[in-house]
Amino acid sequence: MSTRKSGMFISIAVITLELIGGMQVYLNQLILPIHAKDLNSQNLYGVILGVSSVATMAGLPIGAAAINRMRLSKLLVSATLALVLGALTSALAPNIVVFMIGSAIRGLAGSILAMTSVGAVALGLSGRARQLTLAFASASWVIASVVGPAYAAWVTHLLSWRWAMLLYLPLLLVARFVIAFNLESEDSKKDTPISYEALALIVVGVTATILPLKGIAKVILLLIGIALLWRVAILLMPEHTFSRRTPRRAALAGMFFLTGSYFSANELVGLTAHDIYHANAESLGYILTGGGLAWALLGFFAE
Repeated sequence: MSTRKSGMFISIAVITLELIGGMQVYLNQLILPIHAKDLNSQNLYGVILGVSSVATMAGLPIGAAAINRMRLSKLLVSATLALVLGALTSALAPNIVVFMIGSAIRGLAGSILAMTSVGAVALGLSGRARQLTLAFASASWVIASVVGPAYAAWVTHLLSWRWAMLLYLPLLLVARFVIAFNLESEDSKKDTPISYEALALIVVGVTATILPLKGIAKVILLLIGIALLWRVAILLMPEHTFSRRTPRRAALAGMFFLTGSYFSANELVGLTAHDIYHANAESLGYILTGGGLAWALLGFFAE
């Protein structure tokens, strides 16, 4: 197969995967209150979200290290199969513990796949093709903001949240394997710049905030978790972001707090609509579409 055709297949597959990734975000947000109610775990929202977040963060350095030790195509296939295993585990879960095990597998595999997808674009595409692929991949979030909630709402309404986690997987498998089979060579390996100190602090900090304790112990752990995560922010942001009074540093700090506030509040939209206002899957689909579409369009035009 010619290099041009391989590049075209990789481009289409990467854009498709970005679309699926956007759909998964809305899917997870929509089905969270529904599966939590079904599995009698509405008091564990923080733990459910935290387990997935910890696994996702842990997958970043693991993925970076694995890229330095395995062929990219082999790593991509392995992580994809792990992602499918995690989805099957969660979809077939008889209780919330099994569901969270599946979520941890999905989070770990998903973050590894994020690393491999970046590597696939760098390795399989160049020049104008790379630029167009990244541009269309970014624009695909506009489509995902409509298709994602619609898919999640209607499949959950007509079948169940379990089927909503599974029906899109064949398309994901095809796209991943197209990329894997069209990567012809490997780039030289480089050391990862990821801070393992920050990773450890993230894992410990998030875990401290989500442990289902009560009373003063919960307050103490919450404060410890917040302190550790604040330390992470200082480590990962440019030096003096939160201390030096310059326009650029002030803008970075402002964006940090604005983005954090947005995504924190965004997680509460579906939970509030379902638990307080008793919204069903169809209503949640409309609610998430409105916010997601506005976010995607503003991001697209701002670029």
